[in-house]
Amino acid sequence: MQADRGHTRHVRRLVRRYHLDDRVGFRGALKGRDLSLVMSSHHVTTMPSSYEGYGMAHLEGMGHGLPAIAGSAGGAAEFLRDGENGFLVDPRDPVALAERLLSLHKDRSRLARLGLAARRTYLAHPTWEDAGATILGFLRSLIAEPPPLPSSVRG
Repeated sequence: MQADRGHTRHVRRLVRRYHLDDRVGFRGALKGRDLSLVMSSHHVTTMPSSYEGYGMAHLEGMGHGLPAIAGSAGGAAEFLRDGENGFLVDPRDPVALAERLLSLHKDRSRLARLGLAARRTYLAHPTWEDAGATILGFLRSLIAEPPPLPSSVRG
């Protein structure tokens, strides 16, 4: 997926404006071992999007034991349980995001509990291979036993 260059420029300007250069890094697209190394060296995934179709990045982070902080307006709510394996926040409320991050920074025991719950969440979800096998099985069942035609077509 290609990054929105205008949005990237905007975020980089905000980082400079608020003098966060020493705290915020831009790594570009990562995958495989590079992505695993980055996730393994962090404590939480935070992406409070105003809309997220499913939240795959959060689920991938949960695979590394990272609790997620996601936007409440999207698909992450399908697997993210607020206060149990991460947090759901209003994407328009940066104060709520900051409060969640600060609470985890101050309470490492809670961070660890949420991280363990996040890992359990990840393990309970099907892999891409599992999902593909389910879809393939469904499609094969349609070939083996085609669904009946609607009565309007049967005549």
